[in-house]
Order: sequence, then structure tokens, then C-alpha cells
Amino acid sequence: MNSGFSLTALLRRPEAGAFLGLLAVLIFFGIFGGVSFLKISGLSSWLNVAANLGIIAIPIGLLMIAGELDISVGAMVPAGAMTTAILSGHLGLPIWIGIAAALAFGVLVGLINGLMVIRTAVPSLIVTLGSLFAVQGIVLGVSVLVVKSTSVALTTEGCSSGGYLLPPHIFTLSTIPALETGSSQWAATKCRPAMPASRLNG
Repeated sequence: MNSGFSLTALLRRPEAGAFLGLLAVLIFFGIFGGVSFLKISGLSSWLNVAANLGIIAIPIGLLMIAGELDISVGAMVPAGAMTTAILSGHLGLPIWIGIAAALAFGVLVGLINGLMVIRTAVPSLIVTLGSLFAVQGIVLGVSVLVVKSTSVALTTEGCSSGGYLLPPHIFTLSTIPALETGSSQWAATKCRPAMPASRLNG
């Protein structure tokens, strides 16, 4: 067996295409994006945007690799925003209580999604599509019931700087879909019934 390094074998790996694409994008914008693109100020600018998308995209990508889909992620960002805004903006609670409640809500929805997929054997696309509409309805109903409006002001004074790469409230809104997807995967893994021995033996 040849255990030496092979460039051809390396380029045939699926992740090689993603890495080469990233390298091509960095080179292109490094040349045509101005002198500040690769400086600290430029990096902090586009990494703030990339972090928001990446925190959501990584667990969704892992879920797709496993052959599942999570449509409800589209409702989790506004749900987290409204949860934080109602608790910390309308009710005046500390911002970290609103953040913790929003993250807990994401975990709860993910657990429900995972359990529903396993217990009912309904495809994850259908389950999470239903979760999307359910979460949207819950957010709309609770906001109108509590605030009498669908618009809630949230003062983030003191949370927009302080040396964070991402402000805590922005990081939270990005993390909620990731937690929801992760808890869904955990529930599906823990609650999936064991395969019978007869199937294992063919």
C-alpha cells in the first residue's frame, strides 16, 4: 500500500473543492477589494457578517450531510429576537435573561423537532415546515398578547461594544438556530430505536 503523499488523491477529496473556492475568493477580493480588505479593519468588517451566517450554516450543513433538513430555522431568528426584545425591552429584565430565554426556546424547539421526526417517522422536511409555521404563529400571538404590537423596542446600550467580536445580542440571534438544529440532532440520535439484530446480520 502506497502511504505517500498524493496531490491527485488530495484534490479528489470533497473538502478540497470548498477550500480551493475559499482560496479563490480571498485572492480575488484581496486584489480587487481594496487595500483594506486583508487588514484588521477589513477583516473585522466582513467577518462580522460571515460569523452570523456561519454559526447558522455549519449545523444546517451537518444536518444536510446526515440526509435531513430543517426548515424551521427560518423562524428561529425572529423568534429569538422577539423573545429577547419582549423580556429585556418591554418587561425591562436584564439583557442576559432575555438571551438565556431565547437560547432555551431554540433548544426546546429543536428537541420537539427531533422527537417528532423519530417518534412519527415523518420526514424532517414536513416536521420542520410545520414547526416553522407554529413558531411564527406563537411569536405573533405572544407579541400581540403581551405587547399589543408586533414591534418591540430593545435598547442594547452596553452590549454593542466592550471588546466583543460580535455583540452579545447579535451573537445570540445567530446561535439560536444553531442550538435548535443541534438539539434536534441530539434528540434524533438519542431517541432513535436500535436496529434489530436480524437486520444487522443481513
